[in-house]
Amino acid sequence: EWFVDDNTMLYASASTGFRSGGFNRFEDDPATPENEVVFDPETIDAFEIGFKLNGLLDNRLRLNGAVFYQTLEDQQVSTQISVAGTGQSGFFNAGETQISGVELDFMAVPSDAWYIAGTATYMNAEFEEYLASGFPADGGLVDLSGNKVARAPEWKVTLNSGYTLDLGSKGSLTPSVNLVWSDEFYSTFFNTSIDRVDSYAKLDLRLAWQSSDQHWSAEAFVENVTEEEVIGYGVFGGTEAFFANFEPPRMYGLRVSYSH
Repeated sequence: EWFVDDNTMLYASASTGFRSGGFNRFEDDPATPENEVVFDPETIDAFEIGFKLNGLLDNRLRLNGAVFYQTLEDQQVSTQISVAGTGQSGFFNAGETQISGVELDFMAVPSDAWYIAGTATYMNAEFEEYLASGFPADGGLVDLSGNKVARAPEWKVTLNSGYTLDLGSKGSLTPSVNLVWSDEFYSTFFNTSIDRVDSYAKLDLRLAWQSSDQHWSAEAFVENVTEEEVIGYGVFGGTEAFFANFEPPRMYGLRVSYSH
């Protein structure tokens, strides 16, 4: 770390780590020798350089940025496979995975009552080497080298803003908005048209009230106003079916709380 001045810091980091290997729950099946019972440890080498700027615009703006690069060897990947004609989940090793990108985040306070915060990330995450087994491989191995890592959009942007209205003896009222925009991504490492998730923009709205003595609070909310259908988790199963769990649909409600 290098502190250029009281408000500016530059930094660089290098780290390495590992995740222990293990055993899958199924037994060896001569009909599917590609389904290995033992999976190897996963290792990662990570590098990052960045900056942190505080106190900009008369202490009303903070800006951070970073460039990162990661290499994973024998990444442990979970998938569904066919063992003796039945579907089983297991862990397998991808030969090499590379992840690189740039991220920025900011926090601005244009006035004492108004805040704006946001992030922007560009990331390229793909398998450099991966012979995968699983149902789309039809009982054998398929070369997924060059495929994208699951749930890793190239671009993602978030924006959050709120404004607090002082109501005097009646407390305070804060409307806020949260917006998430994501580029398209794949929900599995097979990268098919079935498991692809199109780009989307999800909007959440909130209206929060707090009493002047700070004992009572209430919040009305509407989440996923835009009713985006986003796959939270997806997996291929038997007969090449695709099973998916979706993130929550539009939800609204009211929360009331009291603290002494």
